[in-house]
Order: sequence, then C-alpha cells, then structure tokens
Amino acid sequence: MWRPGGSRTSNFLASASTIAAALLIGLSQANPLAVLSELPDPPCSATSNRTGTFVDLHSLIRKGHDDNYLVSGYDYNSNFTLNICAPVLSSDSLDFHALSDAHNVSAFYQKGGITYSLGRASSTPKFRGRKLILEYTGGSLCPKLDSNGGPVDGKDNEDGYRKGALLSFTCDRELIGPARVSFVGQQNECSYWFDVRTSSACATVKQQPLGPVAIFGIIFLVALLVYFIGGCFYQRTVLHARGWRQVPHWQTWLGALNFIWVRRLLFPARWFSFRRPG
Repeated sequence: MWRPGGSRTSNFLASASTIAAALLIGLSQANPLAVLSELPDPPCSATSNRTGTFVDLHSLIRKGHDDNYLVSGYDYNSNFTLNICAPVLSSDSLDFHALSDAHNVSAFYQKGGITYSLGRASSTPKFRGRKLILEYTGGSLCPKLDSNGGPVDGKDNEDGYRKGALLSFTCDRELIGPARVSFVGQQNECSYWFDVRTSSACATVKQQPLGPVAIFGIIFLVALLVYFIGGCFYQRTVLHARGWRQVPHWQTWLGALNFIWVRRLLFPARWFSFRRPG
C-alpha cells in the first residue's frame, strides 16, 4: 500500500505554503471574463466604456465588386462618394485637390470640376457618450475664409487645415438591406457630417477568442488552485499540520491514491489469469 511521508515531501510543502498567501490573493482576484473584456476590439467595431455595448460595423464595408456608398448633397449642389472603415473603391484613378496620396481616401465629392477628399480611411469607430461615430481626417485643404468667416472659392487656407468627415451611426432594427447614408450638413466647406442608419449599428455579442468551454475550464482551474493553495496555507498555519497532512482533505486524496495503486497492481494479475490456458 502506498503511504505518504518523507522529508522531501515535507520540505516541498513547507516551501509552497510560504508563498501561498500571495498566490491565493492573486488567484482569488483573477477574473477570466474581465481579462477577455479588456481585449482590443476587432477592426471596424467598438465597445462603449460607459455601457459595455458592443457594435460591429464590419458588414458595412464595401469591397470587391460592390459599389461605393453614393450620397445626395441636396442643396449643397454636390454628391458624395464614401466607404465605411475602408478606402473608396477605385480611388487611385482620381486626382484629388491638394492631396498627393490618393490610395487611402474614404470619402470625396466633386465640385466645379475639382475632386475634394474628405479624409483618409479609418477602421476605429468610437463611442461619444451613447453615440457611435467614425471620423475621417486628412483630406484636401480647407478653403480660405474671408473677413466674415465664409469660404473663399479657389483659395486654400494657409494654416494647413484639411477637410474631414464625421459619420454618425443610428441603430435601426427594422431596416432590412443596405445601410442608408444621409448628408446632414457641413461647416465652411471643411467639416462634413453624415448619418448612417443601419441594423449593424445595434448592439450585438462580442466574439471572444475563447469559447464557453475554455472559459469554464479557466475558472475551474483557478478555483482548484485556490482550493489547494489556500487549504495548504490554512492547514499549516492554523492547524500546524506537516507533511501530506497539509493538503486539504488529505484522507480523501490518500484513499483515492491507494485505490489507484491497488487497481494498478491487480490489473496485471487479472490479465495473466485470463490469458492462462485452461
């Protein structure tokens, strides 16, 4: 029969119990779900720090053989072309005003035979309060302003200010089909605001790299470590136990080990007895 004991075992458990308090505190505070929630959001998605709401806009990206989003400017007398979280399709063939690099433009419009960029692609939407927004910056140069604060046609500002676009997303669960993008307004032909109404802007479940089984396994292992380390610490410091008696419920574990040991010895004997010719 297998029996516990030995100075090496006692010394090992004695050394382990000296650091058990620190490990117990760390493990008891470990929260696998909290660690997963702190993982960075995938591209074109965002999590609200205020409410924990997660929104994934990845399905709104136009790519491949899709068409860009075409938005009417109404009284602005220009229409807009844009993409969400990605550059507009076939932007390399366009010549943008006061912009040397054209391959990463996410929104533009044409006016008076000139093509103006409204900013470079961004795949990092964010929550501003309860509102989800996506900003494009670094477009064509903004026009120069006159003494009344109005834009001057044909003249760029000398301070380097560039055009940009702000996309505000609205959740619409009843909308079936493509997102509806509307032009809301502009200021000094420098800042442009669009509203995107789509069901993709509604809260959804964040996909975790670990499945439910893996998360349960992590929680179980943390609980098991807390049980053993905390039990050893209690048995040694409070009950002054030594050797294997420091292990919590050591009698139960000893009985289980003895059962396994006996079964291990009996299995070969039964096997040879079965194989013996009659």
